[in-house]
Amino acid sequence: MTGPTLCAIREVVAALATTGDRYSIVCGRTGIRPVPAERTSFGSKAAARVAAWATERYRATVAQYDPYAPQYDVIVSERPVCGSGPKNSDRSTVEGSDATRPGPNRSQIGGDASALVEYCHAVGGGALEAAAPYDGLTETIMEAYFDRAGTVPNAETLCVCLLESIAFELDARLDFDDRASVLAAAAAGTSTATPNHVADDPLEEALWTIRSVGLLEHAAIERRRVDEETGERSWTIKVGGGPLEGPTDRSVALPIVFECSATLPRRSVSVTSIERVGDSTATPWRLRLRTTAATTRRDRRRTRGETA
Repeated sequence: MTGPTLCAIREVVAALATTGDRYSIVCGRTGIRPVPAERTSFGSKAAARVAAWATERYRATVAQYDPYAPQYDVIVSERPVCGSGPKNSDRSTVEGSDATRPGPNRSQIGGDASALVEYCHAVGGGALEAAAPYDGLTETIMEAYFDRAGTVPNAETLCVCLLESIAFELDARLDFDDRASVLAAAAAGTSTATPNHVADDPLEEALWTIRSVGLLEHAAIERRRVDEETGERSWTIKVGGGPLEGPTDRSVALPIVFECSATLPRRSVSVTSIERVGDSTATPWRLRLRTTAATTRRDRRRTRGETA
């Protein structure tokens, strides 16, 4: 039998858990809290959504061994805040997900380890939901994520693995335009309240946010251009350091495109080239980015002569 081990999935759920008890994983029909999330709670909806996907995969794996094992309608349940009315449960299944739900307020994230974890969960949860319309993509991402769970030492490293798994699978399975669309939809589904640092250049703002949570240590804009007629923008940047400084380029680009998409909701943001520029740990990658008019998946299918 292939696929992630039950132990690996339990480790993912445990790494997502926090001291906050606002969200939990329950069965929508019975209210039972299913294994492996029966004793865990989560401080953010983003982390809880990822844990819900993990719980569903765990239950599916158990069912392969034992067809009589209990089946659960896995949802995210929010505990009412003192003084507020009851909260609706949030279904985690791909069919019932809503990519426009606001996620954690990224502007409130600071620069410590917990901020890094929370940020990765916010981006990861949004990307997983945005990937749902693409057949089997969310499941493939989670499988890759589970495969890495047993090889990482702590929650900080594991949360970065979530971004790396998303970046790798988006690159492997989607074309240029669809990758940009997924990240744009993910950004639209994550709260984008006015950040603590406001810049005239959306890329400058994006890089500040990514550095503030510790994903990158160094970032510099080398060149920027704005086409006055079309409104298209382009940049050349150098970035490096932090947990995303690794042997591949996919994970470096993902949060940059995500953040730019959040500040430019009517434009499609993409990386046109990325290369390593030397052995320096300060500036190991050079990226070129550009914006174009945003298009929908239906528009692109119509252009290619495909049916919706």
